[in-house]
Amino acid sequence: MQAIFTKKSEILCGKFYVLIFKVNATPYIPTVAFALGIYCHCIYFDKIWYHILVMLGIGLEDIIMSKKHMTLEDRYTIYHMLNEGCSFKKISDAIHKNCTSVSREIKNHLVFKKTGAYSHPFNECIHRKGCPQTALCSHCTYSVKKRCSFCSKCNSVCPDFKAEKCSKLEKPPYVCNACPDLKNCTLEKRYYKPLEAEKGNPSITFVPTTKIF
Repeated sequence: MQAIFTKKSEILCGKFYVLIFKVNATPYIPTVAFALGIYCHCIYFDKIWYHILVMLGIGLEDIIMSKKHMTLEDRYTIYHMLNEGCSFKKISDAIHKNCTSVSREIKNHLVFKKTGAYSHPFNECIHRKGCPQTALCSHCTYSVKKRCSFCSKCNSVCPDFKAEKCSKLEKPPYVCNACPDLKNCTLEKRYYKPLEAEKGNPSITFVPTTKIF
């Protein structure tokens, strides 16, 4: 990294040095001294930045890896490893990217799905498990009236509705791909899908679940 910064300094000082000689070629000694002074100052400045980056733990490899474009193959690797419950560290090592790039890739291409669980429709109300509400709809079409929390219309008609967000999604891996509670969860879900990420268009899908009583 230090070599890269120093090389940039040499190029800039070299151009400046040539420009000075074109404008004023007579006083060689002051011109050379001035150009060398700027050159040394730039090298010193580059060393300072180099040591700052080293102290922050940012290496040349990290910068190069973060700039590389994420390919479809990389995204499929991320997808399969997320399904296996792998950490960001393992994923980043597998695709030769840093953890920040993996985290940013996942959070920028989340796919949201409002789906329920087996025998339960989508319901993200915080009171859904013990709610005693019944017959919220006067024109309820079910012959046997069950609790309203089992109905897909519950969230839209209940006056006590209060949305709940899964706290697990606030920390890595930010998705439900390998969540052990996925089959029993009726909250909004987040997934990472490689094809959706390749398109660059995160989608929101509502898929009602058929009720089984």
